[in-house]
Amino acid sequence: EVAYAGGAYTPILSNSSYYLYTGESYWTMSPDSFGGSYAYVLYVYSDGHLYHYYVNNTNAVVPAVSLKPEATVKRGTGAYNDPFVINTD
Repeated sequence: EVAYAGGAYTPILSNSSYYLYTGESYWTMSPDSFGGSYAYVLYVYSDGHLYHYYVNNTNAVVPAVSLKPEATVKRGTGAYNDPFVINTD
């Protein structure tokens, strides 16, 4: 998700102008590979660049869902107790 949104895989090319940039460090939800008994997951640094690490501790996760540009919200505010409902027509 982050790579497609514009996150760079190296600090030399760090990018802070993509829509998943938060200014905070966080794990992504999707593993990018597996090795031994660990999943390797992309970690986003506070400057916007990303790198993969094996998951052996806790940290924040920022979930993301990619929608087609023509998708519209049927209802909801996006709050925890009032999530967005997307039109499926």
